[in-house]
Amino acid sequence: MTARTIALFGGSFNPPHVGHVAIVGWVLACQPVDEVWVLPCFRHAFGKPLAPFDLRARMLQAALAPFGERARVCRIEEELGGVSRTVDTLEALVARHPGTSFALVAGADVRAELPQWKEPERLSRLASWIWLPRRGVERTPDEPAYLFPEISSSEIRARCRDGRPLEGWVPRGVQELLAAERPYDG
Repeated sequence: MTARTIALFGGSFNPPHVGHVAIVGWVLACQPVDEVWVLPCFRHAFGKPLAPFDLRARMLQAALAPFGERARVCRIEEELGGVSRTVDTLEALVARHPGTSFALVAGADVRAELPQWKEPERLSRLASWIWLPRRGVERTPDEPAYLFPEISSSEIRARCRDGRPLEGWVPRGVQELLAAERPYDG
């Protein structure tokens, strides 16, 4: 039996938007992975305020629905509790899924930030990297020049607060949850 490879795409997803969906689609279409697991952080390492975890997970499920079983929300950071640290999450996943290969999906700008992460040297031993090109960040010759939509969750939260439309910014299922729950009105 061939070991499967899972791409792990973590973040706040506060809220998830079409840029996140584009990244998942690109990883599934262009990278040697079997699935993408999207991991909303439980508690942000830098103390950023977040909408409730369950709501962010439900919004992600709605956003990922078009990918079927190849993309799913992984709630391990909720199970682990506390502040979310990538190395801790990855160690827990490796222990729970022996024989599975993991790849971490991250923006190329993160490479410069890795020294500030908890145990960054362990990350590369536990998983490979899928680097996403980012505007203003020099890419290696092997990295594609593809740029994803430049949409920020903070802009979407501002649009929610101001009552501006969200069409084209977030998937329809996310729009419906935002309209019903109104987590960013405030």
